[in-house]
Amino acid sequence: MWTVDDLISNLMAKQKTKSIKQWRIRCLDTEREEFYLIQDNSTKVALDQARKVSREFIEVSLFVPKPESGVHGQARKQLFPIKELEPQLQEILEEARLSSEEAWAFTEQVEAPTQGAMTCYPPLVENLSKAAAQINEEFLSTIKNHQEAEFNSAELFVTKEKERLYLSNGFSGENLVSKIYSEVCFSQTDPDTGISEEYLLTESGAHPEQLNFSELCENSSSGAGYSLVTEKPQSGEYSVLVGSEVLLQVLNDFVGQFDTANKYFGFPFFESGSAVINGFSGTPFTLWLDPQLDYAYGSKEYDNSGTLQKKIKLVENNKVVGNCNSQRMSEYNKQPVTTTLGNVCIEASGLPVAELRESAPKVIEILQFSGLFSDSRTLTFSSEIRLARLFDNESGQVKYLKGGSISGSFRDNFKKVKWSKETGVTNTDFGMMGGSSAYFGPKYALLSDVTLSS
Repeated sequence: MWTVDDLISNLMAKQKTKSIKQWRIRCLDTEREEFYLIQDNSTKVALDQARKVSREFIEVSLFVPKPESGVHGQARKQLFPIKELEPQLQEILEEARLSSEEAWAFTEQVEAPTQGAMTCYPPLVENLSKAAAQINEEFLSTIKNHQEAEFNSAELFVTKEKERLYLSNGFSGENLVSKIYSEVCFSQTDPDTGISEEYLLTESGAHPEQLNFSELCENSSSGAGYSLVTEKPQSGEYSVLVGSEVLLQVLNDFVGQFDTANKYFGFPFFESGSAVINGFSGTPFTLWLDPQLDYAYGSKEYDNSGTLQKKIKLVENNKVVGNCNSQRMSEYNKQPVTTTLGNVCIEASGLPVAELRESAPKVIEILQFSGLFSDSRTLTFSSEIRLARLFDNESGQVKYLKGGSISGSFRDNFKKVKWSKETGVTNTDFGMMGGSSAYFGPKYALLSDVTLSS
């Protein structure tokens, strides 16, 4: 079984013979403690299973010279240490020789890091098992003491990740990350009909203080109760109040169109100096991409080309004031390299969320979507309503809704946006190697003229 040091030595030798032009190695070492909690007749909640998970992920990108001037070939693949190294590298080389892209190179001068963000909860570094067990005890105790509904199940994953990056220009970097994922499900039963509803909620964070287990249990049990008294919504256009989880997904798609790679490949792109939303009349906002927030999933010291990441302003007063320009794109468009990674941050004046609920004749607050689908090209979004509440401010009634589909677009429905005074950080993990993100800013946004089809 070969090691990463063996891999580096092999690639350096190939680079000397000019069979490869440059290379990149990305590694992710994962250690995770998993706890599965179930209903217990005597103690209400009990540990069903506890698992330890370890995984090593290695990905290699190879860039090869081509006979044509100004181009090179490139391919990347996951490597497996249990398999012989050379055949795996030859397979990548063969794919790279079949591809072609405009040539570019890693920078020769890597900028020294500043004081980086805190990305890993210190007790997890010292002793993952001990720290994870303590978090689980708090989770279990909170569930046991919650008496407002019937407990069904819960899960807790406590993860420590070590990300490593090696480049052919001599750069090497390492980043330690903690991730805590919690999931709980309570149910309630109508005593008259015998109908039961359950309501599953999740919450993630990089630090235990970002997770409020009591609030999670309360929202799960109340959501189950509300689900027993729902009605189908009426079709129409509404003012819709969405939370930070929705904002995280929609705004990340939005920020993706500030990347100059979109312009290069002919995808939708926000050009510097242009208006963000034509006819905007909402509460003005400033949007930053900040890779230096403590305990935020989008915090990164360097990108995959070894470029130091710094806070960058992208939007101010409905104008595009910055773009994300990687080392590769910088060589193509001859513009300075800027930040391409980070947490989406919104700065805006806001109203208390209670006032937002009263700011239109009828306001629908989304409590949970069945699954939000957003399109990064068109900036449209849609989802079926899992649970929502309708504030009828003309009659003073509050009704709970289930079913029906919400659809809209960033350009249309953020045109009159109003933000909440309450702020916070929301973390989410989309997947392996760079699939994590975070949003910091108002916890709620009121969108206008959103279409609801029942």
